[in-house]
Amino acid sequence: LTVQDVLWTQSQTSSKPVEFRHTVLEEAVYHQYGYGGSHDVLAQALEFVKAMIRLKPFDEGNEIVAFLGFGAFLLLNGYSLDLAEQDVAGWLKSPYVGPDIVKPSTHFHGGVREAVAATQAVYAKALGL
Repeated sequence: LTVQDVLWTQSQTSSKPVEFRHTVLEEAVYHQYGYGGSHDVLAQALEFVKAMIRLKPFDEGNEIVAFLGFGAFLLLNGYSLDLAEQDVAGWLKSPYVGPDIVKPSTHFHGGVREAVAATQAVYAKALGL
């Protein structure tokens, strides 16, 4: 995911412009690679979501953007999120990747926007969207 992807994702979750700190957003997005490599898709996705939640680059909605980015990143890289809607709030408090929430998938053939929309369609109610 790029900074622009994350900014677009945030714009899809709010009905008004939300202030953000650009350098903090760049750092959060960069955490996809902060663990030292780019061959472990699940670790990359988890580092991204944890950084977004911890660093809080946006004045509001960081958890929602983090979750949608996480789901989109997984879809774009051959995995799908399999988390029950009622478990989303708890997961956001302590994000992890495990066989109970992620499964291999080869059915997605879209770009970032489509991946965000697909994740949002499944988890809109749980995210309050």
